Parts: sequence; structure tokens; C-alpha cells
Amino acid sequence: MRRRSIFDSEEPIVEEKKPKIKTKKTKMIKVEIDNYNVRSGPGFEFYTKGFIAPGVYNIVEEQNGFGKLEDDLGWVFLEKLTTL
Repeated sequence: MRRRSIFDSEEPIVEEKKPKIKTKKTKMIKVEIDNYNVRSGPGFEFYTKGFIAPGVYNIVEEQNGFGKLEDDLGWVFLEKLTTL
């Protein structure tokens, strides 16, 4: 598409729009505790789904002091973890 000048009065000016790309804002945490609980929801009342090993993980959402692990692995209590 040819860009039009503001001095070309034959046709209205059409602005080119760039598509908006939505990105998830993630937060990195470091787990230094063996067998850290992963819960099904953001609270202690939710059942334990399993455990995660020490390492670095991405958190995609936070609620009630808990962080949701990337790829829907579950929720972890953030108070005992290190934020990177």
C-alpha cells in the first residue's frame, strides 16, 4: 500500500495499524526447599497436587500470597521463596 501525503486530497489517509501482541508478564522465583508443595489453588485450603524440586520457576499470576506456576502446574506459597 502506497503511503499518502497529507497534501494528496484525492483519497482519505489510511493509517497502517500494527497488530497488538499480548504477552504474559511473568515473575521468576527460586525454590531452595526440597519437595516444596504445589497446590491446586491459591490457598492452604486447596489440596496438594504434588511437589517441585529446587530450581527456578516462572509465576504467571499471584493471589492471596500464592503464585501460579507457568504451564498450569499449580500454585505455590511465595513467602518462603526467593524472587529473582
